[in-house]
Amino acid sequence: MMSTGQLASALYGTWLILKLDPRGLTYFEKTPGGFARSFIVAAILAPLQLTHSILVFDPTRARLAFLPFIVVQMLNYVLSWVTFPYVMLYVTEWIQRRERYLWQMVAYNWMQLAIATPILIFAIMADMHMLTAKLVAFLQLLALGVFFTYQTFLARIGLMVGLVTAFGIVLLDFLLSQLMAHIIARI
Repeated sequence: MMSTGQLASALYGTWLILKLDPRGLTYFEKTPGGFARSFIVAAILAPLQLTHSILVFDPTRARLAFLPFIVVQMLNYVLSWVTFPYVMLYVTEWIQRRERYLWQMVAYNWMQLAIATPILIFAIMADMHMLTAKLVAFLQLLALGVFFTYQTFLARIGLMVGLVTAFGIVLLDFLLSQLMAHIIARI
């Protein structure tokens, strides 16, 4: 369970990271318990993901019936939350930054709240045809830039690595998510 103080501290740390202030890292609980609690962000975002999955379902193009489609989409959501942290166990070992794993991953999970919330809201608005195709394309490009900017900054300060290594880690995260999305789209 997460206390109000822990929640407030994590949200303030996220706010500081959004301002590109490295002091934000000091507000996250960098312990195994803090890491586990940081997955509350996945639970907070799950209703938005579920809504998007429901709205994107097209019975004329789907290979699955509605309920199995939703189950597969939500399983993909869960996998997307655990795959990168799992891979990072090996990456941090390989780059000799294992002691910084929790510094990176706790903050990474909390940053998903700031990055994924607007992305999911825009996706839902697009699903409901409230946005034009050109605006959706622009917002997707903007979101990609925001993702790479903040996650590269976070990898640099969290893992204490250079810019190229940090960018490579973020690129790995992006490619993993694209691979999973491609595999799931084929189901």
